[in-house]
Amino acid sequence: MASVIKANPVRDVQPVRSKSQPKGAVALTADQLRDLLMKLQTSGFCEKARPRRSDHASDRDGIRRSELLALRWSDFDEKSGELTVAGKLIRVPGEGLLRVDQTKSAAGRRTIPLRRFAVEMLNIFPSTPDTLPDPTTS
Repeated sequence: MASVIKANPVRDVQPVRSKSQPKGAVALTADQLRDLLMKLQTSGFCEKARPRRSDHASDRDGIRRSELLALRWSDFDEKSGELTVAGKLIRVPGEGLLRVDQTKSAAGRRTIPLRRFAVEMLNIFPSTPDTLPDPTTS
């Protein structure tokens, strides 16, 4: 060791303490929530920035966007209303979009029951057979 510093400067540092405790967010009342949702529905800005259909489905069913876009019809059991998440869509520089048979973690490989809304969404899913939906256009 070169012994450039004779003492450890971190030894003398004290944690930074806030003078006041942070306050939590105040919950909205039912009337305030209704008012907010109404304003969001009628907002021109929100209309332009509205999430794509795939974003809505992933929010409702806990599916990551890359997993949602990698779904295959064979992953969907219409009779039971269940969906098996078994892969994800990735973009490889120089190659484009690829579907891989892996999820972010082992827990990501799962079968989930779908809400009726999600089943209806799958019936109008914006992809043709044997193509990968591009997340910038779906």
